[in-house]
Amino acid sequence: MYVSDRQEGFSLISILAVLLIGGLLYVGYSSLGSTNKAAPGNLSRTMYASKSLACDMNRKAIESSLLNWTVRNPGKEPSLDNLKASGVSVADCPDGGRLELQDDEIVCSLHKKR
Repeated sequence: MYVSDRQEGFSLISILAVLLIGGLLYVGYSSLGSTNKAAPGNLSRTMYASKSLACDMNRKAIESSLLNWTVRNPGKEPSLDNLKASGVSVADCPDGGRLELQDDEIVCSLHKKR
């Protein structure tokens, strides 16, 4: 009988290491999935926050456009209607709120940020 010094196959340590890594991945992914399932409101809160941020950015862009319009049209009263009439695109609130000019600031009817 011929006995070789070369061993074939996997050692017990390598098999245990693979099982440990697989188990850690399984636990990590399953806990991630259960976190999302346990709190379904997380998605709606994230959507609201992103739409609120988008509204804030739209308001800042409109305020900047109004400032530019006022500089180019001295003596005229700044308003959203005058801004639109001059060809400037005025974005809306993503949540459907109404944007209006109050005291030289754009205010959203839903987000109430100034």
